[in-house]
Amino acid sequence: MPLDINLSPLYRIGGQENSTMPGVVALTPPKNVARGRENERLIVYLLLAGNSTFTTAEYKKLAEDIANVYYQTPRAVTGALKTATEYINKILLEKNLKSSNSGQYTLGYLTLASFRESQCIFSVSGPMQVYVFNQNESKHVFEPSVSGKGLGSSQNIHIHYSQTELNVGDLLLLCGKVPSAWSAPLKDARPTSLDAMRRRLATLTGEDLNALLIQSSVGEGKIHLGSDSKNQEVLDEKPLPDSSPSLPAEPQIDSSSAHVLQPSAYAIPQQTKTDTPKPTSPREFPASIPRAKPQTEVEETEPDIPKEEEAQVEVNQEVNQAVTESVSEPEVPREPSERTRQVAKIIVRGMQSARQLSAKFSERLRKFLPRLLPNPDVDENTSVSANTLMLFIAIAIPLIVVTLASVVYLRYGRSEQYDTYLNQAQQLRSQA
Repeated sequence: MPLDINLSPLYRIGGQENSTMPGVVALTPPKNVARGRENERLIVYLLLAGNSTFTTAEYKKLAEDIANVYYQTPRAVTGALKTATEYINKILLEKNLKSSNSGQYTLGYLTLASFRESQCIFSVSGPMQVYVFNQNESKHVFEPSVSGKGLGSSQNIHIHYSQTELNVGDLLLLCGKVPSAWSAPLKDARPTSLDAMRRRLATLTGEDLNALLIQSSVGEGKIHLGSDSKNQEVLDEKPLPDSSPSLPAEPQIDSSSAHVLQPSAYAIPQQTKTDTPKPTSPREFPASIPRAKPQTEVEETEPDIPKEEEAQVEVNQEVNQAVTESVSEPEVPREPSERTRQVAKIIVRGMQSARQLSAKFSERLRKFLPRLLPNPDVDENTSVSANTLMLFIAIAIPLIVVTLASVVYLRYGRSEQYDTYLNQAQQLRSQA
């Protein structure tokens, strides 16, 4: 059974409450959508934190572009939610890289809620919190270790998916920062009317608020602003104000795995320094305070120098001048003796002879060393004839040696062996 979705923003800045909140867009399926998005309604809840400034038109356009990317992505719901999250992460990351030199940055906290009949699937990126209130139980969805610290800080995105079944009268609370006064009441909250829940939360604290209340009701599957189904739909919202809000500072969370950047809540106005005029008249002191007396000018007078001291000074000057002249005069070098000259000539000649001998030895050694190596400039014909000669010698010499040995053996060795055998036979005969 399709349910109507009623929205009620809790948006307060500086004590002023507004019915419209930048960054919140609720859409029913447009005419041309991707396959699988025909029966899905989408709520985009975007918060921009940091020290960069955005106009209301830019804020609203980012939220609308996220919704358009979602409806143009086919197939699974989680895939479309992830694609829309990657889109806004890419835009914020490029903006942060361009403004990194000036020290400006922007972090995006995003919650996307997709409604199909009574089923709600939502994705959370950044330290945002979701409360679900139904007749049976209250559910708190907050996993900062999974949802990450925000979008726009790196290429990797962190998304926490969750889903719930909605019945008539169930409440959803999407909040970027939960005031401390809300912690206890939200734990024991039960579904009530949208207006009663809104008044209760608004009166609990006077802090700035940035949250979105959602309640399901019987209807035809439309989205309304407020609890009355006859109110104007969110699709036809009035133009948003020109001021762009900033997210209040995120408090520290008692979780070791959570790592949340804490953006500043509001810009501190620059304090102008006013220079106070300095008095030009001399400062007056009370009579009780003692004052220093001005110093009187002392006339410098040269003392009279006695005549004896003057004479001593003149003598000292003459002595110093004589010493200076004696030191400044250079000494004339003494001429060497004849023996020293001869020894120097012999040493010079020996050095020259050693240099000449070393040069000759180096030259001869340079000519001798190449002769030890084979000559590469040998002609091919010469090398062939030398090889043939060596082959002939290798064959002829063994033949000559064998021939001579055979001749000597046949001529002399055979008769000697015959005589030896004959003598042995004669000895054996005589013994017999």
